[in-house]
Amino acid sequence: MDLRVKLKKYLEQLQERGPALLKPFVDKIEGYKNLFELRPHFGNLEYRMFFFWKGNTAYFIHTFIEKGQKKKNQREYKIADEIKKKIERNM
Repeated sequence: MDLRVKLKKYLEQLQERGPALLKPFVDKIEGYKNLFELRPHFGNLEYRMFFFWKGNTAYFIHTFIEKGQKKKNQREYKIADEIKKKIERNM
């Protein structure tokens, strides 16, 4: 399965199941309010697509490829949270 097909499958699952979609597709990011990650993987790469919910709508805000470095992940979480807060202030 190519990456685009896999991403489409994950996004379709999110659209169909909304906030009820859980692991392995979605995970809440601990320590951050209303911040989640869609977790598609392809080969040995783990993609992270950060989003937040407003009602039943998911707003995607930041994406990166995880390489298993916890310190880098924390930096990406902080970036995503800052973007989310800016968007929420303007909604």
